[in-house]
Order: sequence, then structure tokens, then C-alpha cells
Amino acid sequence: PRSTLFPYTTLFRSAHIGEVNVIDKYRKGQSHWEMWVFFASEIIFFAVLIGVSWAIRQNSVNWPKSSDVLGVNFTAVLTFILISASFFMAKAVEAIRHDNQEDLKKFLLLTIAGVAIFLVGQAIEYSTLFAEGEVSLAPDAKYKLFSSTFYLQTGFHGLHVLTALIFLIFVYMRARKEIGRASCRERV
Repeated sequence: PRSTLFPYTTLFRSAHIGEVNVIDKYRKGQSHWEMWVFFASEIIFFAVLIGVSWAIRQNSVNWPKSSDVLGVNFTAVLTFILISASFFMAKAVEAIRHDNQEDLKKFLLLTIAGVAIFLVGQAIEYSTLFAEGEVSLAPDAKYKLFSSTFYLQTGFHGLHVLTALIFLIFVYMRARKEIGRASCRERV
């Protein structure tokens, strides 16, 4: 019997025993409200984080100009790489919708590479900032409030990106297992 309280659980179980199109049939015409709730929560979380940092900045007498203490050009390159990874993820989603397993794997790998490069770049940025000492969490740091808000924002974002990387690796491993199987996208 199909559960009305947990339809996705039932559908995923059903997909494993051969009802290939049952998830697509269920989702047709759906607005995917779950994703919109997730996006809204992410927007609210990061907006609050940025808003609090902005408020602290407005009341701080010792706040440096960002370009004086941060590698803005390096950060811009990392941002471009992360945005490119989003493009590759969109291509991976398109590939799975068309049951194109090879393109799915290719674009997932490109996404994983972009996200990994971003995270390595963020680690390099952190180590450089720690070595220079101006943006530091040490008790004798020159810009304590700036440093705290900077590491809080970028740390949470980095954790967010790391979580996505772990999930993407899991999805890629599932995609590799499904080679040669027709219409396996529900399990990937």
C-alpha cells in the first residue's frame, strides 16, 4: 500500500523493484516546494549572517578596507570557479533527465573539480591571511571584529560548500554504479 504521509519514501522503494517511471509520474505538475523552502532557508540564513556583519561594521571604529587586507582578485577567481561549477551541475541535471549517463558522470566530475578547487583556494586564502597576521583570530590581532565576521561568513560558506562536495561525490559514485542500466535516474 502506498503511504499518503510519506509518498517519496514509498516511491523510492517502488522504483527499486521495477516501477521505473513512478517518480516522474508523481512529480509531474509539482512545484517542487521542498527545494523552494530549502532555498528560502539558505537565503535567510546567509542574509542574517551578512546583515549582522554589516551592522557590526557600521559601529566599528577599527574596520579595514577589504581590498587592503584581503586578496580580492584571488577571491574573484575562486568565485568564478564556483559559479562555473554550478553551470556544470545544471548540465549534469539535464543529462540525467535525458538518461545520458556518460554526460552525467562527466559534468558531475567537472562540478566536483570546481568545488574542490574552490575549497583548496579557500584553505590557501586562510593560511595566507593567518601568516600575514592582519586578519587573524589571535588575541593581539589588528582587526578583531573584521576577522571574526570574515571567518564566520566564509567559514559557514566553506562548510556549506564542503557538505555539497561530499554529497556530489556520493551522487557520482551512485552514477558510476548505474552504468548500462536503463532509466536509472531515480536511484542516482
